[in-house]
Amino acid sequence: TSAGCRPLTGIWQEARCAALMDFVLNSFLPRNRVDGIIIAGRWDAGDISRIVALADGARVLGPAVMVVGPSVEYGGAVPTMLARARIWGGGPGVLSRAMLPEPREIDHALAAALAGHEVAYRSLFAIVCPNGQCRETAPDGAPMQFDYGHLTLAGSKVVATGLLDGWLGP
Repeated sequence: TSAGCRPLTGIWQEARCAALMDFVLNSFLPRNRVDGIIIAGRWDAGDISRIVALADGARVLGPAVMVVGPSVEYGGAVPTMLARARIWGGGPGVLSRAMLPEPREIDHALAAALAGHEVAYRSLFAIVCPNGQCRETAPDGAPMQFDYGHLTLAGSKVVATGLLDGWLGP
């Protein structure tokens, strides 16, 4: 991956992004054995059919393919919202109430589109916001996210554990 590059083909991207996808799909994966392929990005609603096509194509190149749904995004920076809630009140659930709806809608649509395909789908909403209640902090007390949607190191550890749990076997 590379910052700002979605792992998709058939769309206009900066030259560096297109070159990276070409290298990964046409040079690296056909010549190297991998245990699995994880496809993740900051998805748009218009990406769904391309994600499905990429995941189906990746099945030929690797024994296991996982598509990761969109990140949970909020209407502000998580640490700021948590600090304001502590200072001014706001009670539990401040993040769940501040969650933006579009990524959740994409998550549902992508899960439905991949149903029946030989691809694992992992929802970040299931990990970050289990039962609709968004985690404010990781086990070490650090915020899960450092801005509107990017994970902190502690949040990344929580998410990685959730994504990989049981994916390639025990």
